[in-house]
Amino acid sequence: MSRSLRLESDDKDHVLRHCPRILLEPRQMIDGGDLPPAKLFLVERGVALIVAAEPECRKPLVLSLASSGAVLPSLAPSERLGGLTETVVIAIPRSACETMLACPETAAVLVDGLLEALWTRQESFANATCGRSDERLRRTLYQLARVHGKVCRDGVEIPLPLTHNLLAQMIGCARETVTCALARFRTEGLLTEDRRVYCLTIAPSALDQVNASA
Repeated sequence: MSRSLRLESDDKDHVLRHCPRILLEPRQMIDGGDLPPAKLFLVERGVALIVAAEPECRKPLVLSLASSGAVLPSLAPSERLGGLTETVVIAIPRSACETMLACPETAAVLVDGLLEALWTRQESFANATCGRSDERLRRTLYQLARVHGKVCRDGVEIPLPLTHNLLAQMIGCARETVTCALARFRTEGLLTEDRRVYCLTIAPSALDQVNASA
């Protein structure tokens, strides 16, 4: 549903070919301080997790999920990069970043990608901190459907391997709270689940109205 940010020219591909690639297995996490030096990261394939893991926090907080084509800023040492699925992330060092920014077309794509990443992180943080837990979960599911969803016969499918524990880390609550809320959503007819794939039984046009109605 969200537009994918891809860099498609021979010159850009040449620059990216020489950048380090990070292969992440599902659920593998790497501390921000252990990543290759980079000004930007580009998700080449898969779905990456950005996680805040401050030592004083009882559990990590998932800041955002970034799918193929997403542009990400460098991570803080207290943040971690992971893979929700098998994921490849390109680390773009300063020299390569400067080369790409010298092209106005590429610079515009990178800036758009960073703005989208910032908005996604801000929305995720609001979902994790504002309102009751069931409201936070509802908004998070709407966000995931809007960014990663696919329109299907019954509504909008979220084709991600979402566990109750992962959703709990996204909204800052206990796993049991998510389990109870999802059961209520199924009873209310808001969603269906098939092999851990959720489908929101709503019209795609309703996704942007959740903040007003929640």
